[in-house]
Amino acid sequence: MIRLILKNHDPAAKTGTNADALNGKGLGREVNKQASEQTLFVRGFIFGSRAERGPTFQDLKPIAALDRRKKKPNGWNTAVGKYAELIYSPKVLESKILDVIARDGKILDVGLGSGIQWLDFCEKHGLDIQKVNLSATSLTDTFHPILKEYGKDVVISDAASLHERFDAGSFDLILSNGSLSRQELSGIENIAHLVKSGGEAIITAKGPMSYEVLIQPLANSNYCELVNYTIPTINDIAPSWSIHIRKS
Repeated sequence: MIRLILKNHDPAAKTGTNADALNGKGLGREVNKQASEQTLFVRGFIFGSRAERGPTFQDLKPIAALDRRKKKPNGWNTAVGKYAELIYSPKVLESKILDVIARDGKILDVGLGSGIQWLDFCEKHGLDIQKVNLSATSLTDTFHPILKEYGKDVVISDAASLHERFDAGSFDLILSNGSLSRQELSGIENIAHLVKSGGEAIITAKGPMSYEVLIQPLANSNYCELVNYTIPTINDIAPSWSIHIRKS
């Protein structure tokens, strides 16, 4: 596993003793503000022709249903703080989420799973989930019904269609953990499109990924700043990767 913070790298960021990456220290490169504020989604604006749409929603839906039957009813429920363990400790990520909630910022969870993890997160931190500005997506309707009862906006959508479901620049923080479902590059572009100016996205996914395909285009993009990342090595038995991006 290769893990880097692109500037002022401090391994302590994983332990929660240093949150530079979450608090604004990334590439230190000026991002083209006009590019970051575009409202029309154009596929390939970060990854070029590699960002093809991938499988359609109808292709993915039966796969998601099968995956969930192999796990617990109502899907998976990885603790929210563990969404980005490859690059941030639970303490660091939870602190970021709590900061966004304190500002009444809007959060999107792409690939909600059961959603129980958000109830647990709110209980842990003494929050009323009905007052948390949380939206989410799911490929199926097997998320816990209590989320709807609490007024949470859960949209049935795949990652490559997010721009059709939400307005550009809608969210202060977007999280996704293992849910891009073979639409990795298109999913990242959709997520970047939905982050508002000054907002952030932290994404973790399973599978092989290379520096040239994922990291280099993000590092060279005028649309957003690549704050932190990790990519697998060829020797990883169960490869996974994470990225943290910030829009100017």
